[in-house]
Amino acid sequence: ALAVPTGPGDCREPAVTIADEVLHAVWTQGPNLYHAYLAGGSWSAPNRVATGSQASLATAPDGVVHCIFSAQMLGNIEIYHTTWQEARWALPEVVSRTSGVSLSPALAIGKDGSLHAAWSDTTPGYATIYYGRRVEVGWTSGPIPNGSGSHPAIAVDPGGELYVAWQSRSPATDRFEVFCAQNSQG
Repeated sequence: ALAVPTGPGDCREPAVTIADEVLHAVWTQGPNLYHAYLAGGSWSAPNRVATGSQASLATAPDGVVHCIFSAQMLGNIEIYHTTWQEARWALPEVVSRTSGVSLSPALAIGKDGSLHAAWSDTTPGYATIYYGRRVEVGWTSGPIPNGSGSHPAIAVDPGGELYVAWQSRSPATDRFEVFCAQNSQG
């Protein structure tokens, strides 16, 4: 194991992706997200991405590194998106735009470069899985029908079909079960 250079304090919630044969890592340290990359056998110095936690990373076909994360700003916890381009992080944009608490984001990128996100949100009064997609002017989002639960995972197959899985308690057994929804052609 090769330790990523970090500052003092506990580091947690790592996320990694590869872009142009360079490994990128983002993690939570204190109230902030930090980033470093491994190139030529050595790690870069860590730099601050934003205030937040629970990062999810993915690399687009054009080599751009995308990061979504959870952060409290203006009194609510929302999901945000930023990109690593030209050796710096872009200003984060809001993904979730809900009145509830948004946590546990997951990110997937289609082979066409389309960005897809899923997260757990309490807007309806209980944890529900939301789905968002990046369009030209920002992110669209909404709850997945019958998607009560938390800790989603998301994937896009080569044909563009989208899959979201999450955990939820089964009413019959009161145990956590895994549920999966599929979205074809929008």
